[in-house]
Amino acid sequence: MFENLPNAKKIGIKMSGGVDSSLVSYLLAKHIIDNNLDIKLYPIIIVEMLSPFQVLFALPVIKFIEQQTGFVFETPFQFECAVDENKTEKMRSIENNLLQKDLDIIVAGTTQHPKSGFYETGGPDESRVGDFAEIWDRIYIPFINKDKKELAEIYRKNNLTDTLFPLTRSCVEVTNNFDKHCGECWWCKERLWAFGKL
Repeated sequence: MFENLPNAKKIGIKMSGGVDSSLVSYLLAKHIIDNNLDIKLYPIIIVEMLSPFQVLFALPVIKFIEQQTGFVFETPFQFECAVDENKTEKMRSIENNLLQKDLDIIVAGTTQHPKSGFYETGGPDESRVGDFAEIWDRIYIPFINKDKKELAEIYRKNNLTDTLFPLTRSCVEVTNNFDKHCGECWWCKERLWAFGKL
């Protein structure tokens, strides 16, 4: 899966605590350990203040991955995205700064929009279906040609459905109480469609 991973020693990995970024983080850490690679991973956590769950879920995911693989992450880069900030612009700015000063490449867990059988509206760009390049400048996106249902199968094949998956959060409901998923937002419905459970 990481056959196209650019040659790099210092890799940033965007972690939101969601199923996509958690899975790519696990697989990359395991890949590094299994192949005895000299690579450092730096989690990048962007906390959206409108619903600031990212760090609350990313840190337990990091701990789980370290316990399961023996890999040790570097100290995370953590940033805040204010309610009135444009999230996409903020992320691009953070990525550019990190790539200029600290990192060789950045890995992201971005997936495709569901390819078929999911008809909810209100999610990310629905044109994000097709055959896309995995490497965009110095951003590596290994899941860009897979949708969430395909990731659910990777979870199953790696015996992560009952271990890593419950540690993750997809719900973007505006709340400071993160004990459950709302089940109503687009992200919850996509999660339920892919995994059959929240």
